[in-house]
Amino acid sequence: MLQRSFFCFLFGVSFAAVASAAGATAATSVQVGLDRLDEATFLSTLQGKRLGLVSHSVSQTSSRSSKPNTHAVDWISQELKLDLKLLFAPEHGLRSVDDSDGEDGIDPKSGLPVISLYKVSKRALDAADWAQIDVLLVDLQDVGVRYYTYPSTVALLIDSLQTARAATPVGQPEKEIWILDRPNPLGGEKVEGSRLESSLARHFISFFEIPTRHGMTMGEIARMYVEKMGYEKPGTSSGLRVVKMVDWDRSFYFSDTGLNWVAPSPALVTADQAKLYSVFGPLEAFDLSVGRGLQNDQAFRRFGAPWITTNDAAILAANLNAAVTTKELRFSPIGWKVTRAAHDGQWVEGVEVTMGDFSQVQTREAAMQVASVFADFFGAKLAPNIWAPRYWGSQGLLDSIFKVTGSKSISDSALQIEKEEAAFLVERRPFLIY
Repeated sequence: MLQRSFFCFLFGVSFAAVASAAGATAATSVQVGLDRLDEATFLSTLQGKRLGLVSHSVSQTSSRSSKPNTHAVDWISQELKLDLKLLFAPEHGLRSVDDSDGEDGIDPKSGLPVISLYKVSKRALDAADWAQIDVLLVDLQDVGVRYYTYPSTVALLIDSLQTARAATPVGQPEKEIWILDRPNPLGGEKVEGSRLESSLARHFISFFEIPTRHGMTMGEIARMYVEKMGYEKPGTSSGLRVVKMVDWDRSFYFSDTGLNWVAPSPALVTADQAKLYSVFGPLEAFDLSVGRGLQNDQAFRRFGAPWITTNDAAILAANLNAAVTTKELRFSPIGWKVTRAAHDGQWVEGVEVTMGDFSQVQTREAAMQVASVFADFFGAKLAPNIWAPRYWGSQGLLDSIFKVTGSKSISDSALQIEKEEAAFLVERRPFLIY
């Protein structure tokens, strides 16, 4: 599907110009792409350009910056004195995190207009937006799983960039997107999970035909996308540029980066919840509370429903502990009153998970084992919603989990997924930056 030849210099990524990640430790903060905009090469290129910015709560400078813990809006407009014209907010907002539908407005601190990219009618920049800017800076924290929406936003932005570049009059500066890269919280080595079926792709929930856990940064995904779409050809640039991190290593989980965790979405309050999300996120496509609440501290740690009894919960916990191979995930029965999202206001019974060493968890195996136990016990009561195939990657895998007549066995599905994982490790190789 993807061409094997790929020229990094087309994207402005210089490997020689940055320090090696060798020797980096948790005590030394990774330098994120945003931090590096004050470097002479980047700063001089951006001076005199009209800029737009896609950012959110996590878009802050690190301790490696000359102005640590500064939001991207303030860093770019106030500290770097660049000409920032428009702000764009992804799902969950510009500076804070919430679950409300996207609304346009004014950023109270900078006074700049904020345009939401989380409206059904608007997922990317239109011609009027591009007419006001020359370069769009994108600083978004992904969480390393296919069904998270920020990579979808980036893909749609890249699509809109190509339209804008095609409409640019000859002799006028061509539009660009700069991805300010950030770590994959799950690391960059492991690839795990079912690959999304092509018929389900290009949806805001699960956009790319990639495994559940892809092990790529946002910049790497963007590079892969422009090649897949044919936007980058000899003699023709896509206009994509990646400002890479310094001192990030593919072996790093988020706790190894030295960066402060800032919630990229309401239910991922801690970095551990991002790890749990890679295993238990697809359960949200069933008729279950996944622990979301007013504080969200238990999100993706608890799973229950009002139709589960106390006795059922005890049996469920025992079955999960017996079926889930890794001992780094242990389950116990629990009941609680839901304060947000599915089954809000109701008392539910279910299970609570305790996580040990996540590096020892095979996320694809654990997810399939957990889902199979739930499906064997509760069957049709789980009532998978219309998004379930996109969470799991295919209707076929979902059918295997529920043992639908004529479907593959769960073991045969697992063998097929292992082949997909191995193939993707090779396929992604030309696009890796680190």
